[in-house]
Amino acid sequence: MSNKIFVTILVITIVLQISFSFYYSSEIINQNNSFKENTSKLEILEKQQQALEKKIADLTSLSNMENQIKSKNFVPIDQNLNLKKY
Repeated sequence: MSNKIFVTILVITIVLQISFSFYYSSEIINQNNSFKENTSKLEILEKQQQALEKKIADLTSLSNMENQIKSKNFVPIDQNLNLKKY
């Protein structure tokens, strides 16, 4: 009788162990796939950020500002403010 209970408990334990192994291995695979997907999204966002940084650098560069001033026919101000007290 005691041997039969031991074998039953052993079989149940082995079945539970195998079930948990399958469950956790599938979870690891799901998390790995999610990680790869998020990594690729991060790389895309980093490339977009670099492109935006380059664009803002180009738009705020002195040569671009000079071109904008010339194209809009702005006239430079020749007056100076003297902020020194006499």
